[in-house]
Amino acid sequence: MAKLDNILRTGIWHITSLHGFRGIKKDQFIYPNINNRFKVTYPQSNNSVARKNNCISLFDLENISDEIYNDSIYTSQRHSIIFAHRPFSVALNLDRSKLHAIIPYNKIENKDGVIIGHMECIYPEPIPFSAIKNILLLDDLNCDNFIMLNDNFTEEQIRNKIDEMIPLRTEKYCKNKRKRQQEDKKLFEEMLKRKRESEKKRI
Repeated sequence: MAKLDNILRTGIWHITSLHGFRGIKKDQFIYPNINNRFKVTYPQSNNSVARKNNCISLFDLENISDEIYNDSIYTSQRHSIIFAHRPFSVALNLDRSKLHAIIPYNKIENKDGVIIGHMECIYPEPIPFSAIKNILLLDDLNCDNFIMLNDNFTEEQIRNKIDEMIPLRTEKYCKNKRKRQQEDKKLFEEMLKRKRESEKKRI
């Protein structure tokens, strides 16, 4: 996770899905979701501060203190956004010099809604595709399974990179499944033990 954190701390990001990225590439812009232009991944997105302000949600992870970045509450909230999409999230690293209208967290007047304190900022205008410096492909099951693309964001290149990520994702999935099975077995054995002890007391 430390390696990923070092990358995330280098700039300002927009998080989307693979499907969302295809739309951004086709339109050549990141658009705010005004008048239900796009389907939302989760219902709470409709209550986001960015949505209520007709803005684009961005995450400025460069201009915050280590204390805030490493705080357990903010870390949990950050991960819930960065790894929100299944099977892979796409994090777009944006060129700050091309974003002249950033509204930082402490300058947002209407904060009525869902927002991640200090890290999240909003943008009131469409962002051109040319503002994307590089992108991160992120595996929602394994925070250490990610790939950075620095240029030539073609559909074929993305597919090839995802193919490279799938073996680690599959391995993690199998480990998680075995762990859940072991936990379920242990829970069942404990329930069975309690049932037997309860039956003995009634005899």
